[in-house]
Amino acid sequence: MKVLLLNPPAPRLCLRDYFCAESAKADYLWPPLDLLVLSGLLAEGFEVEVLDALAEGLDEAQAASRIERASPDAVVALAAGFRLDADMAFLARARGRRPFRLVVSGDVPRAQPAWFLERYPEADGVLMDFADPSVAEYLRGGKGVPAVRVRGPGPAPPALGGPLSYPLPRHERFPLARYRLPLLAPAGTPITCLLTALGCPFSCGYCSFPSLPYRLRPMGEVLDEWAALLRLGVGGVFVRDLSFGPGPERIHAFCEGVRAADRPLPWTCEVRLDLLDEASLTAMKGAGCACLLFGLENLDPAPLERLGRRVDAGRLRRLALHCRHIGLPTLGHYILGLPGQSLGSEWVNVVRACAFPVDYMAFNRFVPRLGAALRGAGPAGPDLDLDVSTGRASLRWILAAASLLFYAHPRRALRLVRLLGPGGLTAQAAHLWKRTIAPPW
Repeated sequence: MKVLLLNPPAPRLCLRDYFCAESAKADYLWPPLDLLVLSGLLAEGFEVEVLDALAEGLDEAQAASRIERASPDAVVALAAGFRLDADMAFLARARGRRPFRLVVSGDVPRAQPAWFLERYPEADGVLMDFADPSVAEYLRGGKGVPAVRVRGPGPAPPALGGPLSYPLPRHERFPLARYRLPLLAPAGTPITCLLTALGCPFSCGYCSFPSLPYRLRPMGEVLDEWAALLRLGVGGVFVRDLSFGPGPERIHAFCEGVRAADRPLPWTCEVRLDLLDEASLTAMKGAGCACLLFGLENLDPAPLERLGRRVDAGRLRRLALHCRHIGLPTLGHYILGLPGQSLGSEWVNVVRACAFPVDYMAFNRFVPRLGAALRGAGPAGPDLDLDVSTGRASLRWILAAASLLFYAHPRRALRLVRLLGPGGLTAQAAHLWKRTIAPPW
């Protein structure tokens, strides 16, 4: 049985990955974690082929032709909530040319599987957990498996959970040199992703990941995959844990294993910086961490506390300064448009963010993810009107202005030029401008 793992084409750069979907804020793209894990999980017993049409720059006609030539019996495809109708229309047309069983992975499908399956009859199932071995059971004709939700009446499938362990992903089947993450490696360098834990141990009300059981992968299995990536010639690794670690013992075990490898390999990860300490950060730098990504969230405590999220700005500042001291670059994720904030308070937030001691900053619009507690249990759909006091049009320009103000600092601007080169810097600026003026998906 032949299974095609598919990331469909799109007219603009976007990320469909790990039950999330978003428009890329800059020119970056990494292998979809869903498909990576499945490439190993399904390798035994199935003929597995990978088509990342987005990474390869294929249009819909080219991608449809590749799917037809592959002649799969089943397709596991990604779909993005903000362009759900377009993604599903493409998949329906591809299935019309050559019938196959279709399983869809994405933010909207997982959050509202019954609604999704009713709206899109071309889909046979919804992927609920890409690391659960029962995916293979479903593709062989099994019913009532926990990893795939199907339409129609029947007993509830078993609960997700259990140990996190899966065979080595087939990284070599992905177009690794076509992915790019400038903070990790130069353009053209083969990069990939690795997972040490699935889900998230925290329960922020605007995030959907508390619904995914948190599981740790055995560290020996993680380090075996690291060794395989070295043999493959990979030049950079994005550790895709939602919160790497988060405890010091596991961080140090990973760092010790990485330092013992045959050669150094740069890597990056996302962390809850406020839960780390100076010793862990120093160990990560010594193990080759190229950049630390963390949620600065917002430096105005009032709106965050209303959302049930507390940020110790003083501790974050101290740890960010330690990163600067040891030479570990940092990128903060900053949220604008929190409920209750005015246009004036947004500009105060921008000034606070620009004064924070990080090397890079990603400004984000507040949108609770579908499936998060703050979204409630209403009907699904590609978008949801939120009470953002500054308004969507104003906020779009504030986001762009915030990025420009942050990187107007001479030291940060010089670092960007050194990192990207003049041509790369121009490309990133052009991407930001196009994203700002582009119409909604």
